[in-house]
Amino acid sequence: MITAKIEDRLYHYLTHKIIETEGAVLHAIGGIETHIHIATSVTSNLLISEWIGKLKGSSSHYINHEVQPKALEWQRGYGIVSFGTKDLPWVIDYIKHRARTLIFSAAPPPASAAAALATLEIMDTEPERRELLWENTRFFAEGLRTLGFNTGESSTPVVPIVVGEDLTALRMVHRLQEEGVFVNCVLSPATPPGRALIRTSLMATHSQAQLSRALDAFEKVGREVGLLGATATSGRA
Repeated sequence: MITAKIEDRLYHYLTHKIIETEGAVLHAIGGIETHIHIATSVTSNLLISEWIGKLKGSSSHYINHEVQPKALEWQRGYGIVSFGTKDLPWVIDYIKHRARTLIFSAAPPPASAAAALATLEIMDTEPERRELLWENTRFFAEGLRTLGFNTGESSTPVVPIVVGEDLTALRMVHRLQEEGVFVNCVLSPATPPGRALIRTSLMATHSQAQLSRALDAFEKVGREVGLLGATATSGRA
């Protein structure tokens, strides 16, 4: 397993200590906890098996002896795909967009950090806003469950709807936005395959009229995509 603790050190070692010194060209490197993708060009006098052995053997020795004992153990097997120069941009794009450091990177700019600090101050001085937020959260979450949606075990103002397939979630997001409701979808690998989510975010400034309209849109779109049965009823006046 490639944990976050060793990921940066491993990538730096692979890039600067192995690949550059062997005369290879590194085009892209990325991965998640269970595997790494590397796009590299090697010299004609270096066998692929030798190259993989250098990558795995040297990097595991470095991590286990200089970073964290017994932290990295490569599997014996590996997969290799050859590609031509014209395919290189597609391969690089594939690797980059499946790297944990890209998918889960969300460092805030200074303006966002300042806004977060101001928000904390408002929360302390105006507690009525939090009370209204929780009132809206209960109203909306209960409305979704009454319709028949699975909201999981969430107990926060970020209320998820478990959809299932990625394409269904994407279709729902598109249709809900057409109905005037802004939501986000959460797809694999951010969620397990087959457990895509729609993520809704409640605010204290939402009115119950707005939330009721959103629930009507969810009911309509849920039926369209087959997430709700045709006989589902809102249970709301």
